[in-house]
Amino acid sequence: MNNPFEGLFNPGSTPLKRDSHFRIKVDDDGNPVLEPIQGVSIHVSPEGSTDITTVTPDRFYSCGHSATEHLGGRCGEPGCNHTTCQRCFVQCSQCLIPLCTEHTRWYQAEPSVKPVPLCQRCFEKTIRKQIKRKLWNKFISFFVQKPNSSHE
Repeated sequence: MNNPFEGLFNPGSTPLKRDSHFRIKVDDDGNPVLEPIQGVSIHVSPEGSTDITTVTPDRFYSCGHSATEHLGGRCGEPGCNHTTCQRCFVQCSQCLIPLCTEHTRWYQAEPSVKPVPLCQRCFEKTIRKQIKRKLWNKFISFFVQKPNSSHE
């Protein structure tokens, strides 16, 4: 295990006490990973001074931004507990549930129109509606005669 205090003190300093707090997380492959939460180290320097260092690593939102930024919101998709910062926070433009970056589906009706955020359910509903509309227009085009542009 790596020492989280390594490199903070002079090479000749002698540790008196180290107090480290870790959290066990599981990575994507199911392997346990130790994540340092906080730590305190007390050393005696070669000059005889007592050096105390406290290490508190930064936390991050699921969007990848630092937790020192303001919280935007927690994802509303069932089973998802991801949080995002204010910059990355979006809501579904149809049902207004809050969405994390992982569950946001961007829908663009036309190339000239700005894409809108949708949840998975609303995205699928919109795509089905779009397919039905295209099929209906194709079906109707067989029965509706287009006006002839050339004048006789």
